[in-house]
Amino acid sequence: MVTGSISFKRNSPLLYCATQFKNDINYTTDVPKELRKYRIEIRSGSHVHLDNRKIELYVCLYFLKIHLSWEAFLESTFVRYICGHPCPSGNSPILLIRKQTSIANALSTILAGKNYLAWSPDETINRTKIYLHMGEPYSSAISAAKHELTNIYVIRNRIAHRSEYAQNNFRQLIRSEIGYNPRGMTPGRFLMTKKAISGTRNKITYLDYYLYILHSLCNQIVP
Repeated sequence: MVTGSISFKRNSPLLYCATQFKNDINYTTDVPKELRKYRIEIRSGSHVHLDNRKIELYVCLYFLKIHLSWEAFLESTFVRYICGHPCPSGNSPILLIRKQTSIANALSTILAGKNYLAWSPDETINRTKIYLHMGEPYSSAISAAKHELTNIYVIRNRIAHRSEYAQNNFRQLIRSEIGYNPRGMTPGRFLMTKKAISGTRNKITYLDYYLYILHSLCNQIVP
């Protein structure tokens, strides 16, 4: 029984999805610190460190990659759950639809003729409640972290779009988190800004804070 249980966990498709996402998170940890070590050659034998502007840009690219990975994690786990795959702990969500016979069928079902799906907090909660009883294991976890996930989505949109809407939402986020809008604040600079951890004297960057939230959510969605 024990051997079979261990083998089952190792072969769990849900565990593979979670591991892939966690690997992306681990790869991104301490990115700003590592970027400050890099040097580029400006002429033969002469090297300089990356300036702050370039570091901010690279941090934005890493953050955008993490957000894409998060959406891929949500979609890949969701289609497997509605195919009847249990999570590594052995539990299975209660399906509100007939169990899908393949990943392709599951994708076709949730796409419902669309070319792609958005996975904002509200859209994720609403979608999962259609197919899974009470939207679990997504609804409770995402609802509890809705503020942070909404901020992540706002930062992602500010990186990807130059619309006035995206800019205004980002400015509102900065005012909410910092108290005012510093001149020249960019998504990359904000992500490298340190945030005080409630109840402690510790501070971590917003980037590391959001990575921690996503890692925690991953463990709750795939327990």
